[in-house]
Amino acid sequence: MLREVESEGIELPSAIAAVRLLILTGCRLNEIMTLQWEHADIPGKALRLPDSKTGAKVVHLGQPAIELLDKIERVEKNPWVIVGTKPGARLTDLQPFWQRVRARAGLKDVRIHDLRHTFASTAVAAGQGLPMIGKLLGHTQVQTTARYAHLAADPVKAAAEQVARTLPIRLTHTLATCRVRPVAGIKFVIGRCLCITSDAEQRAEGVERVEAPIEAKREFVEVGL
Repeated sequence: MLREVESEGIELPSAIAAVRLLILTGCRLNEIMTLQWEHADIPGKALRLPDSKTGAKVVHLGQPAIELLDKIERVEKNPWVIVGTKPGARLTDLQPFWQRVRARAGLKDVRIHDLRHTFASTAVAAGQGLPMIGKLLGHTQVQTTARYAHLAADPVKAAAEQVARTLPIRLTHTLATCRVRPVAGIKFVIGRCLCITSDAEQRAEGVERVEAPIEAKREFVEVGL
């Protein structure tokens, strides 16, 4: 949608850049709207903000954010990254632009601050832990990041569900295809059954010989779910 709006050449380029920076950095709205070029450390891939809701902080940037900053035009005698329409001034209100964009996209209930939540949710989906997400967002309180805990648990729950559904099938297959009687010892591997017996018994049963430590040798116990 932003590319479409940009290609039409109707909206203010700095407003489009502001939304893109919000998406790519997870910053708060005011942090982007008041960003000055002196705070943008391009070589260090960071925004070094002297003041924010939680005080001074460093926002580390990914390459897409760096490339976006490189493309933003620097206006002479204007210190602001997100410039306004008046000389030397910054853009002070992003809401009118955002309301037009979200209406066109059919996202009438999405707030600008939801872009920050999207950044955090994407980090969770990428496997980042809550402490790291807290650092990315600049949280000073663990409780603030805890709102994303349920998202962090979702992939683990999905993995547990997948394993739990697979195990009965594999165990049933193992017990049905591996005919082993209680002998010296047995070692189970998911999907196959390896029997520790004498060479003669192995040849008779057609089972591969496995060397195992003494503590691993035990009587056969049938397992099923």
